[in-house]
Amino acid sequence: MDPTEISYWLDAFDALCSELGLVVAGGLHPGNVKQLISPLAARFPDLSIDAEGKLRDDIDDGGGVLNICRTQDYLRTGFELFIE
Repeated sequence: MDPTEISYWLDAFDALCSELGLVVAGGLHPGNVKQLISPLAARFPDLSIDAEGKLRDDIDDGGGVLNICRTQDYLRTGFELFIE
């Protein structure tokens, strides 16, 4: 995810349909959420962020089990980006 390119698309969608909420997703996890979302959070304070796959532990069936510690780290960092 490239925050500069994403902000272009967020601006475009917001201009076309400002009553819809904006959401970004794609490979977010505790190790990259601050770096990737920080420039967007300042510009789009109502932005929603989504993560799932990178918060899971790999298991044989490919689905993975939600890693609670990784999820807590992701949520903590996300809150810090948008609340502070």
